[in-house]
Amino acid sequence: MTDIPIQNRTALDRFEVLRTTSVETLRQSLARKYTKPRLEPLGDRNEFQAQINTCKLTNITLSYARFSAQRMILPHPHAFMQAFLLRGNASVAAGRTAAPVRPNETIVLTPSEHNVVCVDGDYERLGLVLKPEPLIKMLSVMIGTPINRNLRMEPFQCSAGHAAQRLSRLLFHFVDELSNAAAPMPLRVLGQVEQALMIAFLCGNRHNYSHLLEPQPPSASAWQVRRAEEYIEANWDKPIRIEDIAAVTGASGRSLYRTFGKSRGYSPMDFVRLVRLRHAGLMLHQADEQTTVTQVAHACGFGDLSRFSRDYRRSFGERPSETLHRRKGNLSSGDKPAPDSP
Repeated sequence: MTDIPIQNRTALDRFEVLRTTSVETLRQSLARKYTKPRLEPLGDRNEFQAQINTCKLTNITLSYARFSAQRMILPHPHAFMQAFLLRGNASVAAGRTAAPVRPNETIVLTPSEHNVVCVDGDYERLGLVLKPEPLIKMLSVMIGTPINRNLRMEPFQCSAGHAAQRLSRLLFHFVDELSNAAAPMPLRVLGQVEQALMIAFLCGNRHNYSHLLEPQPPSASAWQVRRAEEYIEANWDKPIRIEDIAAVTGASGRSLYRTFGKSRGYSPMDFVRLVRLRHAGLMLHQADEQTTVTQVAHACGFGDLSRFSRDYRRSFGERPSETLHRRKGNLSSGDKPAPDSP
């Protein structure tokens, strides 16, 4: 729905779902995400504006929201939700006690907890919404044991810590990529980013299982590392999740990360990237006249072309476009040597 002009480009504007001056329209939209939301106009009702952009993936949803001249009282959502304030003021109430969100904090809401968010006046935020079941499954994989009680997040989260900053960098970078991408990202790329965001969310925010993520996990066995590498080699062209690797090796996700780091110098997902780079090099060396770098990057699971080019050059000493140009030069001159390795 569109009934007001966009003044400036906003995050996720390719995924706009609502732009309105109607309070009732906004209330109906928010009711799908929150339990009985309340809206109270501030000042002249004619000044009210709202915009919501939403990109839904498999297990997470990214959203941008901007409101003006409105106080909103939002009871607990139907999923885990983290809000990064870009402009305006908000407070969170637990029971009868309310506290403002400070500049170095973000809001995290748990679906089963009765926390209430109050937003006043002009407000702008970027949001991360996570489905409960996949998130709890990821937590179980990370700690290597089933979750036997509800996951509860602390409503106020400090954004200054290393893990919290990693989450915000990853989120804002991904939102920027989605907002500016010329074409849809490959599914395997989206799956990997979803997985990375869920892990970053669990590591970058405090919750009732944080103490299990802090101690050093036990090391995985050498055979488990080899089994993980074999699985990655055999499935490089498919979406690969850390829970899949944990399932085939019998080790927790954190144990795999620790042992890969100690014995290989990189993480399991870094190894996924290295294998895909190797296959990308082979594809470029075997390219035909119609092949493009973008096609190869997407076929090998790379959605960020600038990062693909940077990683490729670091691995092979030249940009992928240079490899492709040399290959096409050989084809045009009639020289068709046997395919070589990068």
